[in-house]
Amino acid sequence: EAVEAVEAVEAVEAVEAVEAVEAVEASTQDGVTVELTQAEAEDYDIPADQDQMLLAIFREEAEEILQQLDEALASWQRDPVSKAHQQALQRHLHTFKGGARMAGMLHMGDLAHHLENVFMDLEANRYPVSPALLTFMQHVFDHLHGMVDRLRGGQPIAPATDLVTALEGLRERGGVPESVAISAPAGMEVPEAVFEPASAAPAPLPAVEIPAAVEPVAASAAREAVPPVPVMGEVLRVRADLLDRMVTSAGESAIYQARLAQHFAGFSRQLHELEQTVTRLRAQLRRMEIENEAQMVWRFQQETGRSAEEFDPLEFDRFTLQQELSRGVMESLGDIESVQDTLEDALRDAEMLLTQQGRLGQTLQDGLMGARLVRFEDVVPRLKRLVRQVARDLGKQAELEVHGGEVELDRGLLNALVPAFEHMLRNSLAHGIELPDERAARGKSREGRIQLRITSQGGLIQISLEDDGAGIDVEAVRRKARENGILDARSAEDDQAAIQLIFHSGLSTAREVSMLAGRGVGMDVVAEALRQVGGDIQVDSRRGAGVSFRLHVPLTQSITQGIAVTVGEQVFALPYSGIEAILRAPGTRLNTLLGEAEPTWEHAGQPLPLVDLGMLLGLPGGRMGAGEGMSPLVVLRLGERRMVLRIDALQGSQQLFIKALGPFLSRVPALAGATLLGDGRVVLVLDVAELFRLASQARTKPVEVQAARARRAQVLVVDDSITIRKVTTRILERYGIEVATAKDGVDALAWLHDHLPTVVLSDIEMPRMDGFELLASIRNEARLRDLPVIMITSRTGQKHREKAEALGVSAYLGKPYTEADLMHALRAWLPEEIGLMASVAGSVA
Repeated sequence: EAVEAVEAVEAVEAVEAVEAVEAVEASTQDGVTVELTQAEAEDYDIPADQDQMLLAIFREEAEEILQQLDEALASWQRDPVSKAHQQALQRHLHTFKGGARMAGMLHMGDLAHHLENVFMDLEANRYPVSPALLTFMQHVFDHLHGMVDRLRGGQPIAPATDLVTALEGLRERGGVPESVAISAPAGMEVPEAVFEPASAAPAPLPAVEIPAAVEPVAASAAREAVPPVPVMGEVLRVRADLLDRMVTSAGESAIYQARLAQHFAGFSRQLHELEQTVTRLRAQLRRMEIENEAQMVWRFQQETGRSAEEFDPLEFDRFTLQQELSRGVMESLGDIESVQDTLEDALRDAEMLLTQQGRLGQTLQDGLMGARLVRFEDVVPRLKRLVRQVARDLGKQAELEVHGGEVELDRGLLNALVPAFEHMLRNSLAHGIELPDERAARGKSREGRIQLRITSQGGLIQISLEDDGAGIDVEAVRRKARENGILDARSAEDDQAAIQLIFHSGLSTAREVSMLAGRGVGMDVVAEALRQVGGDIQVDSRRGAGVSFRLHVPLTQSITQGIAVTVGEQVFALPYSGIEAILRAPGTRLNTLLGEAEPTWEHAGQPLPLVDLGMLLGLPGGRMGAGEGMSPLVVLRLGERRMVLRIDALQGSQQLFIKALGPFLSRVPALAGATLLGDGRVVLVLDVAELFRLASQARTKPVEVQAARARRAQVLVVDDSITIRKVTTRILERYGIEVATAKDGVDALAWLHDHLPTVVLSDIEMPRMDGFELLASIRNEARLRDLPVIMITSRTGQKHREKAEALGVSAYLGKPYTEADLMHALRAWLPEEIGLMASVAGSVA
């Protein structure tokens, strides 16, 4: 039994060892599979084997400490002899080391420990700081970042054996690093960094003036001169999802505040009506009393024959029940007035409390929004590290300069923008910045320069990314666009329009596919990321001088101020961040201008594009040709661009708490979300950047339609069956037709957002969005309204046909179908040559 127990334990340990090896082997980094032996896996720190609660705490702490380390390292590199910066680095590394070891990440703690030893030596003046030492330490810190990145992804972390050995050797040689290959976690490629020995002159390294030695007396004086470290306030960690829920609650509270304010306004109006009614009733009762008095005197005279002057009327008990009731009504009216006065006092007190509560709610909302704001400079070290690594991989030299890093952005917005910045930086390094020898031959410095500037103005974040590289090869862009069938007449003539084609999916000017370029993804990802946050991007290029990207994004998308506008029977909201001015103009003049080919309106001495919002959104009705009164105009701005929108009416300022529309409506053009007005109505919020894009498309639509007809026929096949998509694609490609596929209506709308095919073939029953919903969405968008849509489905019953016809289907084809059936249904919308081939195929069949 003892032997069996031992064997059972050994079997369990063997299984666990195999599972650990398999877990390590399954880990990936940038798509590269990491294969490790069991012996190697035993040397790795496996995050899954540790206490997950401690690990989660350490991950949060590591992110914060790394940010502090990056700031202190940058300060130390600017002032290498500063003891304050060396002490700060030592202190942060000590904290990092303790947390890593507590969480079971021993290799990270070991590297931090040896780094801490180096800074202890520097503080004790055991050896001077040299340029080679500065560069070497930067590489070591980059490796530490890489280890934390792998921890964030739950991947195994290898020991930094080579770096630890190099750090100890550096201490033994008096601060002189030797040639060492900078090792990286498995799956991460880092090129070899070679450092010259002490006797050699480090020519490529930046010149830093550092004293050869520091005397002990000077060292003690320096320590005495070190400024005290400021004591920071207590920091409380709050989960991001909890903070988001609090912001959401604050936004909904603001909406209820607005609704309550509207109710109080209604109460005030009703009390005013009550006051007028009481005044009117008092006058009527007074007239009734006078009339009763006159009739009483008349009856007394008729009954007695005496005049009113002969006797006092009180002697005859002439007060009847009518007089008593009249007196009672007057007393009740006095009670009503007293209640009215009490209500008015209570309403005034309640309105004062509501005003104070509104101010408190606004303070709370501003505080929560401020808590979600983070400095842009928090991600600057990450971007600079990316530039260094990509430049080394490409054999280039480049430096990233950031201006305006103190600007604060919404945390969610920054997280969405960082991948876009990384794509643009890779694009600048892969396509723009030249090789050092090539730059020198062109009279440039060997090191490329990339500048990132961030400013905040009027609720918008304005970002520019510029490089001094070779610029965009416009002819190469046109050539690729022509091959992909997306070159229109305007882009063929206008260089600026051609440059904008780089944001199309699948377009790349790289000569060969590599890890960084050539797949045609990157800039389209940037455009899509900006579109998701309501932003916009423009690009300018100067051949041989560089490229400039200009981005404009709203400061926040959750809670903002805006204005409600009416177009036809619809009400929309526009955020104030995109509004420059509100004007009024005669309706007849606007109707005349809007009848022109390219209408403009002069504002501030500049002619601006004039667009009717109802026509832009494809809404029925509108005010075209209606009335001669004044019509409101809204001047929109997006960066340096301006546009004038004609609307039907203004409904005043609103507090906008913008909520997402969900997966089915998120792809509808020009919509940023929805909000609740004070009266409880749900109103769609318009995306200013999308309005500019739609207006640009509307002005170039004739050119685009002509270009679409001139290029090859293109069919979008929408079906959740992989087999149907492949079979249909194979049939259509035999006729020279380009084919795009989508697995459901949501994917189809995403593709149609940037493309205009010749025909759409769609199934009915699909997940997420079925064919009927897809057809309705196409018919409701002005740009796609005339797009032919053919339903191909097994649902051939009359009810389904009638529903499809009611939605505007172009043709209806049942499954299963033959090649002849398919081509016969398509030939009406295909170019003449392909249509003739389809007819012949149908006849032969």
